[in-house]
Amino acid sequence: MTRVSGHVDVGCVAYYVSRAQRAILAGHKIAVFHDWSKLTGYDLEARNRLRAFGSLNDDHFQGVYYLISSKIIMMAVSAAALALRRRLYAFTDPDRYDQKLREALAARAL
Repeated sequence: MTRVSGHVDVGCVAYYVSRAQRAILAGHKIAVFHDWSKLTGYDLEARNRLRAFGSLNDDHFQGVYYLISSKIIMMAVSAAALALRRRLYAFTDPDRYDQKLREALAARAL
């Protein structure tokens, strides 16, 4: 899980990518939860690196879940998921996001 407050730069994405790569290299199929509800923006380089990593490793993701504050960005994530055929899910409702997180944690415990 990541939680961002403020602006995302390439360093932030590099940290996330290194953590996700470790899990993938260990043979795990991962569900990722990003609480970006306090995100104010991100660098183009950061977005491109995140997008490239996700595209190259999509088979290793059960899903990527975003909590965001904007319904417009939520629609953009949904459109990207359809266009890229990826498992990307965006929520503006913290309760729905938290429910998905609890479900993922419960499934992991089995």
